[in-house]
Amino acid sequence: MKALDKAKILKAAIGGHGKTTLFDRFCAGDIDEHMDIFLDIHATKDVVIRAGIAIFQHIYHAPGTTLGAIRYNMFSRKAAAGLIKPETLPPTEGAATQHSLRADLQTRDWMLLQSMSLDPSDYGWMVGVHGYEPVPTLDPMAPEELLRYLGIMRPLTYPVRQNGKLMAKMVLTVWLLSASITLPPLFGWATNVTAERVCLISQDLGYTVYSTTVAFYIPTAVMLLMYYRIYRAAQVSAARHKFISFSRRSSRLGRQTAAAMPGEVGAEQRPAMRERLLQACAALSRLLRPDRRQASVFKREQKAARTLGVIMGAFTFCWLPFFLLSAARPFVCGVARSCVPIRLERTLLWLGYANSLLNPLIYAAFNRDLRATYWNLLHCRYRHINRRLSAAGMHEALKAKERPHCIV
Repeated sequence: MKALDKAKILKAAIGGHGKTTLFDRFCAGDIDEHMDIFLDIHATKDVVIRAGIAIFQHIYHAPGTTLGAIRYNMFSRKAAAGLIKPETLPPTEGAATQHSLRADLQTRDWMLLQSMSLDPSDYGWMVGVHGYEPVPTLDPMAPEELLRYLGIMRPLTYPVRQNGKLMAKMVLTVWLLSASITLPPLFGWATNVTAERVCLISQDLGYTVYSTTVAFYIPTAVMLLMYYRIYRAAQVSAARHKFISFSRRSSRLGRQTAAAMPGEVGAEQRPAMRERLLQACAALSRLLRPDRRQASVFKREQKAARTLGVIMGAFTFCWLPFFLLSAARPFVCGVARSCVPIRLERTLLWLGYANSLLNPLIYAAFNRDLRATYWNLLHCRYRHINRRLSAAGMHEALKAKERPHCIV
């Protein structure tokens, strides 16, 4: 692989160096064999990490400096210049996405520390000679809880993150569960009851309990549990979104910076280092407008939780009466006949069917992209519908990395 091609690979990850500079540095030393490691599909994680560190050290002419110190120095210079893009080392396209997400989360947590009252050490930052230093680039991008939370809160990103095999398994599981409910009566489990022009399917006590439990009560319990987890996550996030003035943040940052200074740093150096960090934080604060950004994130979280709450409420309201009646009927009326008025039967059944009508209306009320899609469908504009939904999914996936760290 040509050195210039390898320079292009790292160009997006290493700010401040053009192709000519990188080409000159790639032509020297043993960096070529380090780059070949990234092309080896059998290379282990530790080998890739060591190769990445060696390349960073070689390019920045710092053979005796740790990767954490290099990244921290780069971050400090970018912050002082008013630039907010974190530096990463993506050896592959897939890893680049992961590293960008983790670096973004780390940087956001560090910059917004004073307004969220968070400890950077809880989010992958370590206290070093120059203050807080990030962990090595190739660590996992985020805790599993955060990914699970985003998977629930961001349904439009499923096409981005999920593969065909997983989706096929999920569809097959749903169909098998449905078959396990509808097929038993065909093979002799209970008998149908026909009386007064009303056909009641399988009024056997055991089958009634089984079918209503699998079809409604268990799924409802699972959905309520998941919504409770989402509600708790939203509460935790709401507690962290406290907007205070930058002056208070600056004073606390100064105290924390002084406390984070190791003993080797001289007392005469501490004011200068503290002032440099305060200037960087001030520049980033002016650029990002953390109050507005935090408020926007908070509103999105509350809107997502509110949408799921409305969906759950509509589902429970529409189907609970019907399944309560279905579960109680054989115990109250017996298995040979029905003692429930036919009008009540039909009313509760159609109330359940109405839930299928309400769901798209609810989603459209809370999602602008779906509203536009429905509008195009009603006006027979089919050409760009799939493209619009795919773009919306990618947009949501990219915005997901801007979310603050959440623990479910």
